[in-house]
Amino acid sequence: MKLSVLTSLILLLSMPLQAQSYNQAFEAGVGFDSLTGNYDNWKNAYIQYERSLSDETLGYLRFNQTRRFDLSDNEMLAGFYTELNENWQLFGELGGSGTSRVRPEFQGQIILSRALNNGYLISAGAHRSRWPTSTSQGYSLQLERYFEQWRWSYRIRQDHLLGGDSALSHAATLSYFYNDWSAITLALNQGEEAEKIAPQQVLITNVQGISVYGLHQLSPSWGLRWAVSFNQQGDFYDRRGVLLGLRYRF
Repeated sequence: MKLSVLTSLILLLSMPLQAQSYNQAFEAGVGFDSLTGNYDNWKNAYIQYERSLSDETLGYLRFNQTRRFDLSDNEMLAGFYTELNENWQLFGELGGSGTSRVRPEFQGQIILSRALNNGYLISAGAHRSRWPTSTSQGYSLQLERYFEQWRWSYRIRQDHLLGGDSALSHAATLSYFYNDWSAITLALNQGEEAEKIAPQQVLITNVQGISVYGLHQLSPSWGLRWAVSFNQQGDFYDRRGVLLGLRYRF
């Protein structure tokens, strides 16, 4: 099967299928976030397995271990990406945490995309997250375009805390592809979002941030995932993060 260049959850849906083919992939990585104020630093680790289910469909399983606010959670996610035909694509994901101290006990999303002329792709999605004390849900719209070795995207996302406030956020990315399956992306985000900012608090807060991330091909089978980021979570804290991961495909 021809799989996408990147398989991070952010870009899994929107990457074009490339000429390079492989059937399976493993990836593992660790991340660290430094927070201002009196908040404890965040740590996370992940393992992901991908497999070609057919010529048009990719499935994956992902295990996350997250430590925030001096509390730890384990989380499982399962998802798929499929080409329905030459114009339509579908992405879905379900998961959750059995302990749900800092991560949702349930989360899900689905995104439907259609290819347009001149390298454009338009997507519409719905998402929902449930914590023990609150639930958020919303919708998103995204427009992106591929040209030569570049891709840009713009997304608008709406979130609503059931029984509470609503939020609207914007995100823009610019990606450059090189080698067979390497890429680097600059991402900007601004607006409001529903976020767990303390062990018992899910709130709508102002957010803005910038990140640079990528996947660098080391050999035909091995690749290095990396990311650096800076985010402001309203008046609560600023967060600076780094991530490193190793990818093997076969």
